[in-house]
Amino acid sequence: MAFVVLCPLFVQPAQAHISDGKIRGSCTMTDQGGRGTVTVTIANVWDQAVLNVTPGDLFGSRTGTAELFVQTFPRPVRSLLPGKDTAFQWRGRLYGDGLLDLSVEVTAAFDGGGSESTGIINCNRIAVGVGGPTPADTPGSSEPTATRTAVGPTATRTAAEAVPTNTVRPTRTSPVSRPTRTPRLDPTATATPLRPTATATVPRPTATATRPRQTSTPTRVPPTRTPIQDRATRTPIVYPTRTPTRTEPIRPTATSTRPQPTATDVPPRATRTPAAPATARPTRTPNNLPPTVTPTLGTGPLGALNANCSLRRNIDLVTVTMVVQNQSGVEVRGLSASSLNLEPEGGALFFDRTGPSPNAVATLRAGMSASFQWTGRLSPGGTMGFSATAGGTTPSGPVQTRLIDCGVTGTGSGGFDPSTFSGTCTIHPGDPGTMTVELRNGTAEPLTKIEAFFSGKTTTGTATLTEIRGPAPRMVSALSTGLRREFQFAARFLGSGDVTLRFEGKGNRSTYDRISTGDITCTAQTGPTGGNLPDLGVDEAELHNTWHITTENFAADHCAVVEGCVDGTGQRKLLRFNTTTPNYGPGDVFLGDPRGSSTFQYSSCHNHYHFKEYADYRLLDMGGNIVARGHKQAFCLVDLYRPPGLRGDPTAQFTDCGFQGISAGWADVYHGGLDCQWIDVTGVPPGRYMLEVQINPAHVIQEHDYSNNVGRTEITIQ
Repeated sequence: MAFVVLCPLFVQPAQAHISDGKIRGSCTMTDQGGRGTVTVTIANVWDQAVLNVTPGDLFGSRTGTAELFVQTFPRPVRSLLPGKDTAFQWRGRLYGDGLLDLSVEVTAAFDGGGSESTGIINCNRIAVGVGGPTPADTPGSSEPTATRTAVGPTATRTAAEAVPTNTVRPTRTSPVSRPTRTPRLDPTATATPLRPTATATVPRPTATATRPRQTSTPTRVPPTRTPIQDRATRTPIVYPTRTPTRTEPIRPTATSTRPQPTATDVPPRATRTPAAPATARPTRTPNNLPPTVTPTLGTGPLGALNANCSLRRNIDLVTVTMVVQNQSGVEVRGLSASSLNLEPEGGALFFDRTGPSPNAVATLRAGMSASFQWTGRLSPGGTMGFSATAGGTTPSGPVQTRLIDCGVTGTGSGGFDPSTFSGTCTIHPGDPGTMTVELRNGTAEPLTKIEAFFSGKTTTGTATLTEIRGPAPRMVSALSTGLRREFQFAARFLGSGDVTLRFEGKGNRSTYDRISTGDITCTAQTGPTGGNLPDLGVDEAELHNTWHITTENFAADHCAVVEGCVDGTGQRKLLRFNTTTPNYGPGDVFLGDPRGSSTFQYSSCHNHYHFKEYADYRLLDMGGNIVARGHKQAFCLVDLYRPPGLRGDPTAQFTDCGFQGISAGWADVYHGGLDCQWIDVTGVPPGRYMLEVQINPAHVIQEHDYSNNVGRTEITIQ
């Protein structure tokens, strides 16, 4: 997929046309052995987050034959926090000789409406090849003047019409049609890409420079130039959907050589955006079903009862309200609340107390809520903290909430102390995981516009987190003295190690001064300790039910010959079978976008990326000796099938080869009819053999259990 740029007029350093708004940008372009990288860094200089930070198309100019063949494009950033920056990168191949100038424009939106642009961001000039002019060359040299191809009707300037020194950079106003392009191929290091035929499609919006561009004073009249041609539109890659089917062969009776591994309960995952439903799998006979996992009731301290508590104060009258929700899945009987726990400071007293009201709730059905209330009067001077619990019984035994904090209220004797505006945080790793930030107003006055921000992270080992979302709520309009408020963040925790996160809370005083809690820090472990690694296995019953022998012919240009899946051309004898790899959980196999990853390989025959060496196929004799090997099979890992008996999210998360992985409780299926899904057994003598399949043999995917990564079944070759 090529991006061709034509000639610049002036030599100048990297500089952004910055508007007077909230986002600013800079750009650098590098050449490393013919590999070109354009990096645009965007900074949020506003005091609030900006949304949907989106880079536009690259445009620019060249001298000589310099070209940039773009292979990797950046994606928009959903949210950019205050004071933070983000980077967008275009990567590709550099060809020809000459100088290359590129520019780009980035836009962002704001919460509540409106948007803003960085203006035109100019990248530094680079020299391409060995035959082009150096960056010191100016348009005043004796070399022929390059011109740009016009995007509309061709127009050139004469010397008399040349742009004077220090003028505003010309704007592009022609609403030209953008050409379409053929689907992207994966070019090799030696092949020179062909320029696709352009076909006019949708007009491109006009870009207008927001501030004059600094230019050097030329020693002679600048050369003629005309607008460049727009870059072609990329047509999205459509990945084929694999539908598992089965061909029932005639074979001798065989039994699985090892039991199916026991499925591990997968904790429920947060709701995701609905994806395309997985293709239905053919029905199996009951004796082939994996072991059924019996669900257990949430009892005791595991979250059977959940509660939240709040208070309100009118002069000296305080009302405390606690709402209890039944999450046990069964009916709770005799639900009652405790007396209020009091935490006085500074001599405060709480008298004329009543409650809880009601005294008890006879029955509370699953999913329903009940409320309890206490009232009393608070003496002047000092503060009082309140907390309470609630409990009842289920058929499995007693259940009780944790101690619920209802807040603090009262009047202090000292002046305003901003340091008493503080916070705490907790991390719950998982996929997805959650982070809770609690802010407390311990100052002597109410605060307004309370916000919580994610400010940074530190990790060890392979631990990381992605897709940080939140907070919820985004802002609290007011927080009275002594009250607390929680803010929820979410993210995906991956890998193994320690994760330390930093947050910050901010609020406004009545004087409109902005005060901060400073860093709020918390640490958690992920991986084996955090319990969020996947567990891949091999479905041996599927191997036993689907293997069969075929005889096929292969020409020299067949994909299987090109990729080394058969030992020669002509007629070959193949042992075909299905490979089903369930993820028993509790974590997901997360691979993501394969472009630019060293663990993936682009298949020009199949026109998509494969995860390299995911499966290893071997044919053993009855003495355990290897008599034939299959191609080290590369997979496109997706949520294709949800095996019975496994617990997981009912919605598929990974649905195509452009974003790969296997969710906990789901399985990928490679059908025996696919290319390379076989062992070439041409020349293997008739007899009894053992088919052996091993997945993730190099442990590239981190799992908490590798002992179930091999599956075997007995076969007969006639």
